Amino acid sequence: MLRHRGGRVRRAVVLTVAIGLLLTSGAALALRADRGVYDGQLQLAMFLPPRSAGSNPLAVNSSQAVLFASVVERRISGVRPPPRLTSQSISLAEQGIRTGSQLRMYNGGGQWANDFSRPYLRIDAVGENEREVRAQLDLMADRVRRTADQLQRQQGVRARDRVIIASLPNRPQVGYEGTRSGSAAAVAALLGTALTWAAAAAVARRGRRTSS
Repeated sequence: MLRHRGGRVRRAVVLTVAIGLLLTSGAALALRADRGVYDGQLQLAMFLPPRSAGSNPLAVNSSQAVLFASVVERRISGVRPPPRLTSQSISLAEQGIRTGSQLRMYNGGGQWANDFSRPYLRIDAVGENEREVRAQLDLMADRVRRTADQLQRQQGVRARDRVIIASLPNRPQVGYEGTRSGSAAAVAALLGTALTWAAAAAVARRGRRTSS
């Protein structure tokens, strides 16, 4: 009887180890296969033509130009403010986002203070390839221009007096954001192995207490 129980305990331990190592290997392989993404940024600056001073009620001076930029941003993005970041240079990829785009006001401040002193809008995009990211940046920039034009037409602003929207830089900056998949896989392997052996030891102790 004791021999039968001992064999059953050994089988339970072996099964626990096998399952634990299988799950650990799967997790490590999944992390190692995780690919990076492409992310890009583009800034849109809003300027008033010099000859139209006072002719555009939406952007009479620099302060109103900033306000107009914020109106355009809210019209596109909605009223919910974006998450506050420790640094405005943090990309969508660094926030853990793998696909999508975001429009926000340029903020010269940091985590605890805002500085919306320039009529700039920032577009961020992230995706699986460079073409996808550039397409998202171009699409959002086109939405900004169309929205700004619509708002000014509604106020009767003549075409020659409307805000000029310039891309900074002229061509969006797109780069590859790699992942630390190798390090994550190694950590997962070590942690999984440790948990597997701990579970196996717990099964063995329980089996010994049952046998006694």
